[in-house]
Amino acid sequence: MKRALLIVVLLFSLTNPVYAKTVNVVGKITPKYIESVLRELEPGDTIHVNSRGGDVAAAFKLAQFIRKNDINIHLHSTGLCRSACVLFFACGVKRTAGKRAQFFIHPPIVRETGNPYFALTFWLYYELIECGVSPDIKLLPPTRDDVLIVPYELAGKLNLVNED
Repeated sequence: MKRALLIVVLLFSLTNPVYAKTVNVVGKITPKYIESVLRELEPGDTIHVNSRGGDVAAAFKLAQFIRKNDINIHLHSTGLCRSACVLFFACGVKRTAGKRAQFFIHPPIVRETGNPYFALTFWLYYELIECGVSPDIKLLPPTRDDVLIVPYELAGKLNLVNED
């Protein structure tokens, strides 16, 4: 009887989200930084984010992990989620943000030239839509200098934020 109870308690503790933790992702997205975040994350955790973006490949790696492991994500009320940050934010299961939070979206940029990488932009659209963001997100700006600023209300309409 004690053994059966121990097994039930163990299984409950492994699957109960009450034990999930919060992991902060703050600052520039780099491959090295994302590797450290991935070592810390476990299925069911929540990410609190505030990032100006960074490396798209590193953000995609985090996005894949988030999608496969039922990770929730939150952007604080005065927070920013720019550029590559939007890619992994969109993959959260429960995506919440404060009422004054802002998202900044632009086409991916070729690091060496600073020019937009338009072929990668289509891939970004696809990934956002695969994560549940509305196809209306196609309003992405056409050039590097044009940034789409998405306030909280619009983020909700686009399903970038999917819960209050």
